[in-house]
Amino acid sequence: MSESLVVCDVDEALVEKLKAFRFRKATNNAAIIMKIDKEKQLVVLEEEYEDITVDDLRDELPERQPRFLVYSYQLHHDDGRVSYPLCFIFSSPCDCKPEQQMMYAGSKNKLVKTLNLTKVEQHSTPVPLLHSVHLLHTIPLRVAHRLISVPDLLLNDLFLR
Repeated sequence: MSESLVVCDVDEALVEKLKAFRFRKATNNAAIIMKIDKEKQLVVLEEEYEDITVDDLRDELPERQPRFLVYSYQLHHDDGRVSYPLCFIFSSPCDCKPEQQMMYAGSKNKLVKTLNLTKVEQHSTPVPLLHSVHLLHTIPLRVAHRLISVPDLLLNDLFLR
């Protein structure tokens, strides 16, 4: 049923940008924020960030508009390994316009499919800032078949302040 809700295509330039981002070699935290161009009915790049902290990323999100995010961060494992998971997050504030919520929710599946994110895990977490966070997909940059979830601490840092 949700497949029939698709209303927006994904900009080809954004698809290429996200492919490059997915396989980047940098070891810093980075993010891409995407929005929907209502007139063109297209998911487009809003902003790209390098060396962005979780706090700074949270501050960049609009308070009353949905956004799609792709976030790559450094994760230290207990055994000493370091990985760089790539997280796809859908942020949809409860107090945004219903038309916006429907447009973003309907386009989410199309975006995930276009970006070839095959292992999708979805969570809904209400937080005090009236954000509903959906963690859709997490993958390490260099090991595409292993699923790594974002630590709860990261999500709490990102959206609870």
